Amino acid sequence: MKSRKKIALIASDFPPFYSGYSFYNYNLFNKYIEKHNNIFLITSKNININKNNIITVNWKISSIFSILKFLRNNEINIINIQYPNILYGRYNIFPHLLVIILRLLKYDVITTIHEFLNIHFIRRLSEIVFFIFSQKVIVTSFFEKDVINKYLRISRKKINVIPIGSNVPIVKTGKNKNNSVIAYFGMFYPDKKIEEVINLFRQIELSEKSNIKFKMIGAAHQYYMKYLKKIIELGEKSIKNLEWKLNLTQEQLEKEFSNIDISVLFYNDGASLRRGSLLASIINGIPVITNKGKYINELKILEGKGIFYFDSNSIQNNRIIHELLNNPEFYKKCSVELKKYSYYFSFERVVKDYEKILEI
Repeated sequence: MKSRKKIALIASDFPPFYSGYSFYNYNLFNKYIEKHNNIFLITSKNININKNNIITVNWKISSIFSILKFLRNNEINIINIQYPNILYGRYNIFPHLLVIILRLLKYDVITTIHEFLNIHFIRRLSEIVFFIFSQKVIVTSFFEKDVINKYLRISRKKINVIPIGSNVPIVKTGKNKNNSVIAYFGMFYPDKKIEEVINLFRQIELSEKSNIKFKMIGAAHQYYMKYLKKIIELGEKSIKNLEWKLNLTQEQLEKEFSNIDISVLFYNDGASLRRGSLLASIINGIPVITNKGKYINELKILEGKGIFYFDSNSIQNNRIIHELLNNPEFYKKCSVELKKYSYYFSFERVVKDYEKILEI
């Protein structure tokens, strides 16, 4: 299907830069391209991409002229801003100014807000600009939509919900027949409770007689490089058979992911459907050990059927891990249950939802 409308995606994070936002933007842009030929990308200067439908900028005031020229030359009709993203800069209000300018110039602007409740109060206040000046706003959960409607009193028609998709496509075909692989996948920074992951890896290594490979797959947040060094040292001290796979390309990541048998994923606010790393495990049928949080009801249907919650009782954790590693029928049952949700958590579904909102 080819659309007459021309859309520009504005997103600072894009591969090879590594972040959850980057995966989201990459998958969204490329799934768009598969279906529509009139999609353009405006991303960061340090992203080394050389294509006619992409422009890179430095997110300073002077960049506004380059962006406007790019939009005008390509006859863009609709602009989708992805916010927040890391490479805009921690205290940079450029995206806020940009949405105001674009609306004053009569562009159709739709903003995707990835974080609202779980960010600093001041940043949350700053995001009100997007709700005021965007024609439509996309959020990633119904819970956030309800809270935004309650406190900002914005028209319910203006706010749309598109749940996120998996960071990784379906690449896994079955459980490893030889050595099992237990892995963490995601960013490395304090809120991800990496120390808890390493402690659980150590428990498993001490309790299981079978030969298990442990892997840490991901990258460090640019603000937490010292933290990465600290946890690498902790991991090397604590676990014998541990590999670190850092800053992989999309292709390398998919190859690594195809070999994971069990995922261990911890989050500061607990597991939820807003976590692309969790969804990647679900659509690939990989059982997950994770932690409970305030969004626990979102995953109720999969509790004990592929998603298992970390218990302070190490005996309970070891029992679940042992069952997954040594009972093929139980593992297969969990994997099949998780894969039932593959389409819902895919970017094919995400793009279809965007098409309805963008009316393309």
